[in-house]
Amino acid sequence: MKLRKDKWISEPLESIFKLKSGSALPNHKIVEGECPVYGGNGVVGYHAEFMVKNPTIVIGRVGEYCGSIHLSKPNSWITDRVISN
Repeated sequence: MKLRKDKWISEPLESIFKLKSGSALPNHKIVEGECPVYGGNGVVGYHAEFMVKNPTIVIGRVGEYCGSIHLSKPNSWITDRVISN
């Protein structure tokens, strides 16, 4: 939604940003590091590499934490258990 002349109007979500699934990162491929790894309920560990440079909206997309919302820190990995912008 956007505010125009003191009134809110509806906008399709995809006109504001694009949602996409994160990338798989199995436990056996995690290399301990300083980059937070985000799963459905927030940070689930730390990895040596990152896939997103800027803070990103992270929404749990499967399981018990479906619908959980977080804002990632810069230089983070977003797993395939969430969608992000």
